[in-house]
Amino acid sequence: MAEHLFLTGGTGFIGGRLWKAWLERTTARVTLLVRPQRSTSGQDRIDRLLRFYSPQERKDLSARVNLAEGDLSLPDLGLADDQLADLSRSVTHIVHAGAELRFTLPLERVRKTNTLGTAAVLELAKRCPRLCSFQYISTAYVAGRQKGLIRERRGNGAVEHNNTNERSKFEAEALVNEAMGQIPASVLRPSIVTCALENGYAPPNSAFFRLLQGIALGILEALPGHPDTMLDLVPVDYVVEAAYAMGRRADLNGRFFHLCAGSENRISLEEVSRLVSECFGRKPVGILPPREFAIWTRRARRAAPQMNAFLDEVEIYAPYLYDHPRFDDSNTQSTLAQTALPTRWFPDYCDQVVNFIREKYLPEPGEGP
Repeated sequence: MAEHLFLTGGTGFIGGRLWKAWLERTTARVTLLVRPQRSTSGQDRIDRLLRFYSPQERKDLSARVNLAEGDLSLPDLGLADDQLADLSRSVTHIVHAGAELRFTLPLERVRKTNTLGTAAVLELAKRCPRLCSFQYISTAYVAGRQKGLIRERRGNGAVEHNNTNERSKFEAEALVNEAMGQIPASVLRPSIVTCALENGYAPPNSAFFRLLQGIALGILEALPGHPDTMLDLVPVDYVVEAAYAMGRRADLNGRFFHLCAGSENRISLEEVSRLVSECFGRKPVGILPPREFAIWTRRARRAAPQMNAFLDEVEIYAPYLYDHPRFDDSNTQSTLAQTALPTRWFPDYCDQVVNFIREKYLPEPGEGP
């Protein structure tokens, strides 16, 4: 049976790597849901997405890639009836990785993409008689403010969340859970996705990356949190390899998986701060409880008003530094016991992300601060 992957979020940090893994390792056709761009043809966009391949590879691979111009926030994904019909006849695998990632949007706005968008992708999945696998790339932080060990199972409806992003993804998971009796669906929950192992790259809007950048530039001399808060960090390579391996299986229907560091690879906020500060030649960053951090922030805002937007971001991420959930990943580890996976231990790849920040964002010696 010819395979056909339909993927949302194909220009994102995880999705953009995952569909390329499918291209390189299978003979599947790949259709990406992308927002329309009037100024660029579909073929030009495909060529740009495949720009890091050789000319011959680009020619061969592009023949198997199609773009479906639409939008998760629109009814029926913004696709025409004939497009939906064509997809439903041929799609065998769906990966729903597209999402609105910002934490501060009003809930009704973020629901349009994260919750209603998921509902629309599920409706497409239900129309696909050849469907073998539906993967929803969620987040481990649908757990919100739950305490104790977070198990790999359906979420608790009574949970409180830290922001609208968590809540909207929690609601999206509930929709996937309801559909599990009709389609072969599973839910994958990454924790904090840090960087690419090859070169340390992280998207500029990555929360973790922004904190490290602040330390590197010397503008972030204090962090909110507790020194012994244990963080759960994973490189994007681990998430992509795990998701790809699971997507090739047809026996994971109805299951939930944490793509996280696991108990043996968690690392304290103090250790991350020490490692990064040393790498950049900075004094250790102070780690302050809420009251002290609020005092430091007020002083920093008065002294350097241009830092206000950056400090606003830091305060948004503070809940994850004060009380980080503990994620069980026994389902994931047993399922992938025979799969070779990249490292999840932050000190193994700290140098890569530090070098990336140094090369891209720090001034050359003699150029000033």
